[in-house]
Amino acid sequence: MSLAKKFDPLFSNKMAELQHCGYVEFYKWELLTWFQRDRITNVIWNEIYDRWADIWEDTSSSAEENQLLYKDTGKSYVIINKSHFTEVFEQE
Repeated sequence: MSLAKKFDPLFSNKMAELQHCGYVEFYKWELLTWFQRDRITNVIWNEIYDRWADIWEDTSSSAEENQLLYKDTGKSYVIINKSHFTEVFEQE
């Protein structure tokens, strides 16, 4: 089971935030509700990565530059676009 259609606009908004801000926070309850699951599974992660691939597919950026990193904070997942993460460290 993938993303429930009624939550598609909310999910798309989070993906736009990731694209423009370089990071986004998904609360676990959001993912569980939107994907109608009892636990976070690979189905959810695959959907996130597939949607992300659709966003940067038409850009000149390489797949390596658009890799996603995530951190489980306990109540949420913070997802970072690797290209933004690298830029922070290059400026130091």
